[in-house]
Amino acid sequence: CELTTPSWPEPVGASVAPEARMKVEGRAGCGRMSTTAWTRVCAWPTSLNLDIERSGAGFSQHWQVYQAGYVALPGGDKVWPQEVTLNGKPAPIIVKDQHPFVYAAAGSTEIKGRLRWTELPDAIPLPVDTALLTVTRNGERVVFPNLDAEGRFWLKQPQVEETQAPAQEEQVTVRVYRHLTDNVPFEVETLVEAEVSGKPREVVLGPALLPGYQLQSFSAQLPARLEEGGLLRAQLRAGLWQFHVTGHRTEAVTDVAKPASTAPWPDDEIWVFQPETHLRTVRVEDVDALDPQQTTLPDEWRQWQAYRLTSEQPLKLAVLRRGDPEPSP
Repeated sequence: CELTTPSWPEPVGASVAPEARMKVEGRAGCGRMSTTAWTRVCAWPTSLNLDIERSGAGFSQHWQVYQAGYVALPGGDKVWPQEVTLNGKPAPIIVKDQHPFVYAAAGSTEIKGRLRWTELPDAIPLPVDTALLTVTRNGERVVFPNLDAEGRFWLKQPQVEETQAPAQEEQVTVRVYRHLTDNVPFEVETLVEAEVSGKPREVVLGPALLPGYQLQSFSAQLPARLEEGGLLRAQLRAGLWQFHVTGHRTEAVTDVAKPASTAPWPDDEIWVFQPETHLRTVRVEDVDALDPQQTTLPDEWRQWQAYRLTSEQPLKLAVLRRGDPEPSP
């Protein structure tokens, strides 16, 4: 069926731009994208499985849906999904902007279907937030599927079969930067950079949200979520990816500590502190200062004093004065 009314229910997850910024609304499992009309993200996918044959391909994927809504399917204008089922029951396909969707109720959902063709297509369009992809072609495992940034899985470019795959070490290198703003409330913006090689996989990276801080905003270039304790879990694939997490604390802050972590999270982080002298004047103590121009901090953060933090060395803020005794006229 084709939906033409502008008030159709909002889709879940897969067709929003990966770089869109997600504003958390406090609803379990759900977030809001502030830069797109396709606003709500309330589903978590597992690996998309493709079984490719001469005349078509079968697909299957498990979704955990937190709020009923629309879930994107693989396929597009020239390669359309057919025989789609949700938990074993036939499901109608919803068309929006020439992309296929199905409506899924809240809960655990298993989606299956087929893509059919008479001539092998150049590529299969996939939901743009697909990070984990498992492919078999004529019964042979494809170890490194050729998936581009626009979500297209290429069929007519050479695929690397498992027996021919070059040795590729699976590594994740994580760099963490935090921007502390002495505002009311006190804010900490965390930038996580993950450099990934090897196969697509799901990894718990580390504590992106500091303990005791409330989540304020969250954005990611790959499917990701925050778990208990502020741990960042992401579905990674080869490349360089960024994750932004901002939290705030309403209590008065006189010290901030780096939480304990394990690999791949680094042992030390680079922090910058932005004072707000009209609120209070503080002195940063007990941490090693760095020249921000000699670091890999984002350019817009290099105007502030930088520090190296470890879990054994918290940053302390000695309050020298509250308020501004000589405000501007």
